[in-house]
Amino acid sequence: MVKNKKNAFFNPYADYEAKISVDDVMKSEYLFKPLKKYDIAPNVDGAICFVLADDKTAKDLGIEPIYLSGFGYCSETPWLATRGMDALYAKKAAEMAYKMAGITDPKKEICIAEVDDRFSYKELQHLEAMGLATPGEAGKLAEDGALEIKGSCPTNMSGGALGVGNCLEATGLQKSLEIVTQLRGHAAKRQVPDAECGIAQSWRFLPTGSGAIAIFERG
Repeated sequence: MVKNKKNAFFNPYADYEAKISVDDVMKSEYLFKPLKKYDIAPNVDGAICFVLADDKTAKDLGIEPIYLSGFGYCSETPWLATRGMDALYAKKAAEMAYKMAGITDPKKEICIAEVDDRFSYKELQHLEAMGLATPGEAGKLAEDGALEIKGSCPTNMSGGALGVGNCLEATGLQKSLEIVTQLRGHAAKRQVPDAECGIAQSWRFLPTGSGAIAIFERG
């Protein structure tokens, strides 16, 4: 939460940047327990457009292509009472995307991640479900700075939904846009050095258990 609000200062498309501390978050009012005001991404309006083309067409147009090398999706049970806390939809979608992209060790092969964080805890839950952190490890990674721009697993450099705003059905596109921007080296002060492969993940929000993942790579 604190990290994502801070990252948003460096994203011209982010609306909810803020300089806050963990104490500020803990002192904010409960909106529904255990989530406080700062744990929930506010909604935002926006528009995102992607142009997809084959390799030859992109190169003929003189554009440096960023390749969509893997894609996965999953819809698990819609019933909250029968759903676990391990974000199975993200785990299954990641497995599908990794297989398509030929990724066998995501911790080593993924340079940057943009994951759904419309509730603050979802960032940690999704990182573990996607295999970028082992079960129970994501919180420690956040505390140790591993999710920062110079960390071992830079996550939500855009500011995430907490900093950019909750784009609702366009969340996955916002995440994908940030990964493409990073891979092209156009992210300015939030640029992750030498990023070659990135992952974008979205969750369709309550009450569904649906999610999707896209993996992008430089040519």
